Amino acid sequence: MLPTMDWTTITQNMLGAMEEQLRTDWPRMKEAAQTLLQQRQARLAKLAELYSSGALDKKFLKQRLKEEEILLQSELNALAIVSISTLRRAMKAAFRVLTQSILRAIF
Repeated sequence: MLPTMDWTTITQNMLGAMEEQLRTDWPRMKEAAQTLLQQRQARLAKLAELYSSGALDKKFLKQRLKEEEILLQSELNALAIVSISTLRRAMKAAFRVLTQSILRAIF
């Protein structure tokens, strides 16, 4: 059974990690990033649920999260707001928060 996870808090923590990486460009990025993360919320919650139920193993979960990270990065790149290197750091920071949140909730 999946422990109750506060996806609003997780999303806000992901945004906070991104903000730390994108401090100077953050005002322009925040609204777009928040919308994109909220659009993924149900899919990310389903991945966590499947992992918790044993339907996904840890390796597959990490692979899917990496794919989600790449998709989000692509969408943000399309906005052409910040440089790719800055964006990459922000995405890695956000998905570290997500991965740690899921793994901590399960164990």
